[in-house]
Amino acid sequence: MAIRPLTHLALTLFTLACAAPSPAQTARAEPLTPAARHAIADSVARILEARYADSTAAVRLAERLRVRAAAGAYEAYGEPAAFGAALMADLQQVRPDKHLRISYEPTREYSLTAGAPGGTAAGGAVRWNRIDGRDSAAIARTNFAFDAVERLEGNVGYLKFRQFVPLDYSRETAVAAMAFLANSDAVIVDLRDNVGGSPELVELILSYFYGPEPVSLLTTYGRYARITGERRTLRDVPGRRMPGVELWVLTNGNTASAAEMFAYAVQRLRRGTLVGETTAGAGIGGAKQSVGAGLALFVPQMQVISGPGYERTGVTPDVPAAAESALAVAHRMALEKLAGRDAPAAVREERRWALELVRARQSPAAVDAALLRGYAGSYGTRTITVEEGRLVSTSALGWKTALVPLGGGVFRGDGERLRFESGADGAVTAVTIEILNGASARRTREADTRTATRE
Repeated sequence: MAIRPLTHLALTLFTLACAAPSPAQTARAEPLTPAARHAIADSVARILEARYADSTAAVRLAERLRVRAAAGAYEAYGEPAAFGAALMADLQQVRPDKHLRISYEPTREYSLTAGAPGGTAAGGAVRWNRIDGRDSAAIARTNFAFDAVERLEGNVGYLKFRQFVPLDYSRETAVAAMAFLANSDAVIVDLRDNVGGSPELVELILSYFYGPEPVSLLTTYGRYARITGERRTLRDVPGRRMPGVELWVLTNGNTASAAEMFAYAVQRLRRGTLVGETTAGAGIGGAKQSVGAGLALFVPQMQVISGPGYERTGVTPDVPAAAESALAVAHRMALEKLAGRDAPAAVREERRWALELVRARQSPAAVDAALLRGYAGSYGTRTITVEEGRLVSTSALGWKTALVPLGGGVFRGDGERLRFESGADGAVTAVTIEILNGASARRTREADTRTATRE
């Protein structure tokens, strides 16, 4: 059986929820006739029988709709949107599937026919694989769902995006993001709340973490035409690859569809480490077909056959962590791994400092509020204050750094360590400020500020 690329099949979950309804969608539609309801229900049933990934489930899904239609269960639904919701509720009772859905989109038309035209047709109907109904300008205003690309402490790169927007739109932004990360010693890809989208973007981003020789990420099968498709890394990508860089992927219960494909491939190929929560379990990819009266059926038709897949089970992380703490956990683990590697002395020291700060932020030492206030004062050109229960250091230039307690009168800030000294009476008398390059300076506390603090 020949393997064919899945060029037109988008693994998408909730992308249409991002689209603002048009006036045509919100206007009251013409009531459906009994004949129209019957034809739509039968059309949905026939498509599922022919294409739904699980043939046994397909028979049950189709039977459910036909039995319900024959019993008059849909007679009360005159408006298309309400009728579509009723159909979808019945389908989900038979087969809970996060990709199986019916949406009301009267301004768009979808076709599963090979070779159907792409782009925008007359009257604004979007055909073929344009699942996200927003216009190009609206998608661009989201920066194609790329939210953040940063350099964290210890030269750990961080990439956050919420959707795999098709490459026709997102390629330039994706390539720019990967160029920013190219000098990182480790990379964290944050897929928390990423609802999925284009498998081609999955291939592009993962290609940067491999060499030029293509690597098979996973294989899918669609029974409707006996199509086997393989997703693989790309031989050519713009910019520099990072095949030796440690990869960490963050997930939560809203990580879905193509985002799960990314996580599943990383875990299955042991290319990186997953940190966070089990993903959504939307593992059958597909495409849309218009079924009449402005209703569109998303047909889950491509089943992952590389390993057990993740449909309904999700992808279980290698390191379980609450979603809100997953980034901190992955950052710490990345630095711990880097700290054990051989490197020039300056790099080892940078990693040690970064790990110290990250660990302190995760588990700060307990400091009594009265003792914290005792550190406040002026130390030459440095001013120490207490703000919102934290010690804050302000330089002569006005730069503020929140300090994290390490214990024993030692605090960490960005790029510096402060060691406070106390006299026989317990009052703070001086601070020594150390910086990453090994330099240090001792500053005596001014007497008037010490008296003011004691009062």
